[in-house]
Amino acid sequence: MQFRDLGPLDVVVDGRVANLGSGRQIALVGALLVRANEVVSVDRLVDDLWSGSPPPPTAPKIVRNSISSLRRELGDRLVTRSPGYLLRVEAGELDSDRLEHALDSGRLDELTAALALWRGPPLSQLAYEPFAEHEIARLEELHRTATEARIDAELERGRHASVIRSSRDSSASIRCGSA
Repeated sequence: MQFRDLGPLDVVVDGRVANLGSGRQIALVGALLVRANEVVSVDRLVDDLWSGSPPPPTAPKIVRNSISSLRRELGDRLVTRSPGYLLRVEAGELDSDRLEHALDSGRLDELTAALALWRGPPLSQLAYEPFAEHEIARLEELHRTATEARIDAELERGRHASVIRSSRDSSASIRCGSA
């Protein structure tokens, strides 16, 4: 399983992108993913999913029903544990963890491969969700730091032309709105 958080939130299961739904259902996955491997209470999930507006009286039931639907896609990775739920993510399955590992290693090949996982604004479907703000900012900073580390590694190897070429490509894609 692969949890892709370096762009739109996706989960790849057995080579296919899982159907996580949209709206509150994908926000539910996001709320669990930003707290991967931690139990998140139903009350906390309700607060996250209805932030800024009063939740309906049936909100806990809506969360439970959404969890049920998501279980068809995520299987035993979605664990019920009192007082809520836990999304189990194993080592190496979260794209941002792979990027952090590459940054820690400082190896050019690992940095290049991990930066290739970047698919646009991180967790883009959750951009306006208060519970995701900190994680999105952290992922953006991680991307900047890893990019700088990759450039430094290229320069250390005397690959100045490669750095200039990739900078031009990045600038062109930013101007065109595709970065």
